Amino acid sequence: HGRSQERHHRQRRLHRRRNVSPLLAFSSVAHTLPVCSPHRPIPWGGIYAATKAALHSLSETLYMECKPLHIHVLLLAPGAVKSNIASNQAERVQLPAGTLYAAYADAVLAKLTMGQRSSPTPTDVFSRQVVDAVLRKPAPPRYLTLASMSTTYWILRWFPRTWVLNLFWKRMGEGPRLAAQKRK
Repeated sequence: HGRSQERHHRQRRLHRRRNVSPLLAFSSVAHTLPVCSPHRPIPWGGIYAATKAALHSLSETLYMECKPLHIHVLLLAPGAVKSNIASNQAERVQLPAGTLYAAYADAVLAKLTMGQRSSPTPTDVFSRQVVDAVLRKPAPPRYLTLASMSTTYWILRWFPRTWVLNLFWKRMGEGPRLAAQKRK
């Protein structure tokens, strides 16, 4: 009788593992990195970074809370994926007249379209990679980063925080401003 009961419990656990429902949360590799490193925002994306950091935290909480329901929460933080969002938005971005950030207008626009200028992963390729990961047996990963630029951000998480923040500022803040001044 004991072996029969043990076999029954083993089969139930196996059945549960096979019937895991995935919950996929989309984040961004540029603004949320794995738990082992703090969130690293980039200039001109503060509100966006805050929403991604909140989604990261919510996903981790849901991961724990959904375990009894056999729902697997996967946080997807893609790198650059081909999209029209940035190009459609770039035309509409205008800084207010008299803003203190007028000298940084080129930097703001460059940040907005950054992912589309660096060989973004085609949408169909990215979609296949996501589906393959979500359907992975016995369970999908808890955190997944794919697409162009994701390796760069993975490497940057191992550098000191202040060094990375200063690098981002030089590349996406001060650098474009100084380049614009030279052109004038």
